[in-house]
Amino acid sequence: MAFRFKHSETVLEGLRRIAREQIDGAVRTVDADKMSEAQKVHDLRKRCKKLRGLVRLVRPSLGKDYRAENAWFRDTARPLSELRDAKVRQDTYDRLMEHYADQISRVEFGPVSRALTLERKALDGGLPIDQHLADACARFVEARERVAGWPLAAGGFKGLRGGLSKTYARARVALRKARKSPSPEAFHEARKRVKYHWHHCRLLCGAWPTPLKARGRESRRLADLLGQDHDLAVLAEQVGQDPCHYGPETSVNGFLQLIERRREELEADALVLGGRLFAEKPDVFCDRLAAYWRLGRG
Repeated sequence: MAFRFKHSETVLEGLRRIAREQIDGAVRTVDADKMSEAQKVHDLRKRCKKLRGLVRLVRPSLGKDYRAENAWFRDTARPLSELRDAKVRQDTYDRLMEHYADQISRVEFGPVSRALTLERKALDGGLPIDQHLADACARFVEARERVAGWPLAAGGFKGLRGGLSKTYARARVALRKARKSPSPEAFHEARKRVKYHWHHCRLLCGAWPTPLKARGRESRRLADLLGQDHDLAVLAEQVGQDPCHYGPETSVNGFLQLIERRREELEADALVLGGRLFAEKPDVFCDRLAAYWRLGRG
């Protein structure tokens, strides 16, 4: 089923259905024979983010249950993150090399690549992936039992507006802070907020699919720009902590300069796109979405 509310259901019915679908999908993923461990980890982390986005959308209406459920899915995903880190560093290196393929020689950065490959192999062989997956599966099953009891203090769009507005406003503020005082932490915070907004666009796109799907695509593109920036910042920090481990000084310095150059490009693009996506004030944006919702439901 699609990750969105349907016209034929109440908000409470949709909330519970979507949560159950994501949880059931996660359990199937753990048991899937044809998926690699890396694919399983990736899928489970995505589902946790979707579920956190879902409960954030109904945050005020969900009341005290919001904090417990948000923390539950956050903590379910946390052990899976370290399984991803070394692979992401290698993938980030490869993407950087591909972006500047016609301007650089990859041979110059060969020592960096070899060190990252060794790190990934060491991590792959030293983590109890099966146990982490089994633990995550058990947590999903336990969460499913609570979904039927999730309450909502308000129905209709009123039950969604508070969470939609809060997430939109936080993304808007985070982007403004990143523009005013750029730092890896500021852009990472913006990325997290934008990603939740993207999930909200997906959840609400049934209200008027054409513009909301387009907004969802652009929100995802913004999250991807900010995600690439964050991955590069993490890689630069990793290399900078022990530069001798990653090769000769000239290679490492050149590599770090290349990262900085690419981050400047990504951040500039992200700020332009973010300025457009979050140009409206939160109340204006939510009023518009409320009208889409009302008219879409007849």
